[in-house]
Amino acid sequence: MEIAGSTQLEDPKKARELITSRKSGIAVWKICAAVAVAVAIVSQFYYFRELAAALLIFTIIFLMFAAIVGAIYLVGRASQKGFSIAEPAARRGLVLAEAVSRKTFHRPRSAPVQ
Repeated sequence: MEIAGSTQLEDPKKARELITSRKSGIAVWKICAAVAVAVAIVSQFYYFRELAAALLIFTIIFLMFAAIVGAIYLVGRASQKGFSIAEPAARRGLVLAEAVSRKTFHRPRSAPVQ
């Protein structure tokens, strides 16, 4: 990055504006440091610790609940897919069972045993 000096600019007013705009802003690292100090101070309060602990507990409970619901959903989807695959085979099995049940289990001209 190249920084222009006041002699390189055509207008001296632009040079003064550029210099004053750089000095008037707060550095980003100062803002980050102030936020970090504020978080460190707030985290020492009992009420904040209680809320953070409750948030952590409820987050863990929510994630466990979401995992259980997701597993149930996946099992349901897998069973639907399994039923759609197995249905034609089951229909063929029913047709075969019906055909077998219509057949007699003895020879047509044999006499029953007494």
